Amino acid sequence: VQLVFDKLKPGTYAYSIVQDFNGNKYTDKNFVGYPTEPYGFSLNFKPLFSAPDFEDCQFELKEGVTEHEVRLIH
Repeated sequence: VQLVFDKLKPGTYAYSIVQDFNGNKYTDKNFVGYPTEPYGFSLNFKPLFSAPDFEDCQFELKEGVTEHEVRLIH
């Protein structure tokens, strides 16, 4: 899947993404709160026990950069 954000200015960013398999517009989780649908964070950060802080996933978007890739955790 490719998402296009064509108006971002250079700067510091972080993002998270989830694949909503069942289309309910929520991240489904198990009984301990762990996501049951694929998800990912910028820099391919893999959290251990809780959601990451902005600083864990931040990256510098530079002028002329046209792609940034993330792999989903299943």
